Amino acid sequence: MGEWKKVRIGDFLTFQNGFAFKSKDFKKNGKYKIIRIKELKNGVVKFFEDTATIDIDINKDNEKFIINNGDVLFALTGDPVNKNNPLSWVGRVSLYNHNETALLNQRVCKLITNININSNYVYYYFRVYENFYNLASKATGSASQANISVKTIEDELITLPNIITQNKIVSILKSLDDKIELNNKINNNLEKQAKAIFKSWFVDFEPFGGVIPSDWKIGKLGDICDCLLGGTPSRAKPEYWNGNIAWINSGEINRFRITSPSEYITKEGLNRSATKLLPAKTTVLAITGATLGQVSLLEIDSCANQSVVGIVPNEKMPYEFIYPFIKSKINEIISHQTGGAQQHINKQNIESIEILIPNDELLKEYIDVISPIYAIISNNCFEINSLVQLRDTLLPKLINGEIDVSNIQL
Repeated sequence: MGEWKKVRIGDFLTFQNGFAFKSKDFKKNGKYKIIRIKELKNGVVKFFEDTATIDIDINKDNEKFIINNGDVLFALTGDPVNKNNPLSWVGRVSLYNHNETALLNQRVCKLITNININSNYVYYYFRVYENFYNLASKATGSASQANISVKTIEDELITLPNIITQNKIVSILKSLDDKIELNNKINNNLEKQAKAIFKSWFVDFEPFGGVIPSDWKIGKLGDICDCLLGGTPSRAKPEYWNGNIAWINSGEINRFRITSPSEYITKEGLNRSATKLLPAKTTVLAITGATLGQVSLLEIDSCANQSVVGIVPNEKMPYEFIYPFIKSKINEIISHQTGGAQQHINKQNIESIEILIPNDELLKEYIDVISPIYAIISNNCFEINSLVQLRDTLLPKLINGEIDVSNIQL
């Protein structure tokens, strides 16, 4: 496989710090997006509705802050390693995988490539947990916020094979990441199509001349579907946990589709707690906390905690109708939130939502159109799961030289 060396990163690579763009200059639809620490999410740069943008002219003074597709970025500020969520730790690395040009904000730095080092190899190197931990643990700062400098990254020792081996390792891992990204893009487009079809039929009533057909009925969601509140088995009872029954917390509702649980509980934990076993294709809604108002769809049978309500489909009301219906009504649902610091909505708020019920013939026609779209989304989600598991299994073995890539032809 060739020689592998331990080298100081700064002897081969340099880094560019971001610029302290002023928030007063940010605009809603500016020409360039600004990459701040919050945009570095789970190994990639993610843009959000509140991602800052700015209108400026690129010149010789600011062109060094330009970020292009393929750039590798490090967060110089974040949570210290004693926090629970490594995704928010200082030192986390992200790959910029967007075609649009963006600009680098302060407390984020980008790697400047070198002919002898594949920048993506450095990215994958620090995607290995142990390597990331070693870097993040060298941060300084308070118990709530940690910081590292560019020099901290430059002083880090990295295991480096020759450039040919680097390229082969990157090729293997990137092919998996590219397929994951492609599936996510396909799912995003399919979800938009499904949403547009539902809106056309059941919000704007376009196939019916913009008028609600006279034979449709109005009912309460709770009279048509079971709306089940979850629960949490006692943590003081170890016999309730680590069984074979899936269980999710409300944080999982942030996921596009739920294909794996947060934890597992036992049958005794299910029987001796308030949690309910929700069948696959149940629409799940977070009713409190940071995830309040998030909606997702179970792709597996699973229980849930007390911050989740599941709307269970049935023969009269299939999930292909319930899920987009809840998504379309979410603003109305969360308008009932109450509470002080911890806002919440009640199961009764969901059960009392009025729902238009189309006739059986039309509902079947809609399901025939929409069901194949949701089936493809589901299959893609499970394939993404498998690809992520394969990538995460291969990643440390490739970076540590445990897998011989010398016979791979690029």
